[in-house]
Amino acid sequence: MKLSYDYSELLKELRDELADGTLTLQSDILVLRGSPISSRLISEFKEIADARGENVEYRPIVDWYYDDLQIEKVFAKDPFDSNKEIKEKILMREQFSKDRPNMKIAKVRDVIAEMEEWGRIL
Repeated sequence: MKLSYDYSELLKELRDELADGTLTLQSDILVLRGSPISSRLISEFKEIADARGENVEYRPIVDWYYDDLQIEKVFAKDPFDSNKEIKEKILMREQFSKDRPNMKIAKVRDVIAEMEEWGRIL
């Protein structure tokens, strides 16, 4: 049994940010993780994975954000924002504020390496 996670969309986002120069491999980002894989396995699969030494306590990355300083720029009011853009920024800020206590700082290079390692196809 090989455990994996589909990181294709998150990897594409990070690579796009690297390509346009918004982020570098040394940049800090905020990573939000989900619940451990073990919480989603039925007990017999968990026992098999444990016996094989699989890391069932791995907490997959479910989203990422810019670091705190850069995210403030994203949420900043712009005089040219439409009403729709203002509402979107408010909703994004609310979600960010809700998720922020559960986020950890990580280097882009480390996050990409982790996603590539765990993004194997079963």
